[in-house]
Amino acid sequence: MEQKAFEDVITWYENDIINATSFADSVYSLIDLSDTYLLMAADSMRNSGNQNYSGILGQYKPMNVGQFRKSKNEWIKLLFNEITGNEDKPGDNPEDGIASVLTQNHPNPFLSETTLEYFVKETGDVKIIVTSVFGQVLFEKNKSKLTPGKYSEHIDLNDYPDGLYLFSLFMNNRNVARIKGVKMH
Repeated sequence: MEQKAFEDVITWYENDIINATSFADSVYSLIDLSDTYLLMAADSMRNSGNQNYSGILGQYKPMNVGQFRKSKNEWIKLLFNEITGNEDKPGDNPEDGIASVLTQNHPNPFLSETTLEYFVKETGDVKIIVTSVFGQVLFEKNKSKLTPGKYSEHIDLNDYPDGLYLFSLFMNNRNVARIKGVKMH
């Protein structure tokens, strides 16, 4: 395959990660993106091509097959631990239906800072947690006895690398919603 074809495929997967219609779609595309980098490296070695290309999410380019397998296994685990909150219901009125709703962060993708908005329908304790795709907790904010209404939280991930991050909303110690956000330069 020509280098340009690999670049086009990588761009397509990156767009699917950033603009996925569901969390699962973004995880599958993340796996496929990393696999494409491995295929590109193997093809480049065989054809003496350029294997140094990295797209906008180049941090997911594995150094070797072992790293790819480890990352892939971690990403697959995310699929089975996923909370199916409100992320797959675009167009729904966030103030209807469930006890709490987390809307998509904005901006997304973001450079270093982003804002989460969420709606609380009943009085309770709220916790917001931001994790890496590997489950590392990077940000946690607890708010006690929030009354029904709309809230927002400013998140600063300036000290963390570009990549895919998971934003989770807990209501009374129950994970009610999870969305993804992409940090990129």
